[in-house]
Amino acid sequence: MIESNTGWLIEKVMAKPDEIGNSTSTFDNTMVLYSKLRPYLNKVIVPESYGYATTELVGMKPDEEILDKYFLFNLLRGDDFLRYANGLSAGGQMPRMPMKELRNFECILPPMDMQKRFVEIYRQSDKSKFAVKNNSNLNLSRCLVS
Repeated sequence: MIESNTGWLIEKVMAKPDEIGNSTSTFDNTMVLYSKLRPYLNKVIVPESYGYATTELVGMKPDEEILDKYFLFNLLRGDDFLRYANGLSAGGQMPRMPMKELRNFECILPPMDMQKRFVEIYRQSDKSKFAVKNNSNLNLSRCLVS
């Protein structure tokens, strides 16, 4: 229920404790969730709370001293990682990113102050995208001068 390419949650699916199977993993709001199934869909999210996820979602908990979770979120959604993941994925119609290769991905790790600055810029950009998405149903003809 994660929208492709945006990191936005489409819908929360609620379940009773007895409905949760053994093929789940737990997560919380200190993590970043990455969907290893069909990586070309680019599904990555920072959860707002705790919950359970299928094992297709990999929970990553960054060390807060050296890696901001929103910086990691953007690294995983970036073109470099997307090319890496898609290039290594295997499996016909349901390709998956191998866990070994996920763990072996090498990326930049700027100082924390630069990561925080990047996150500030990202959040402003994300707010703008959200506003545009929510107002996309406006009738633009009323805004144009004939």
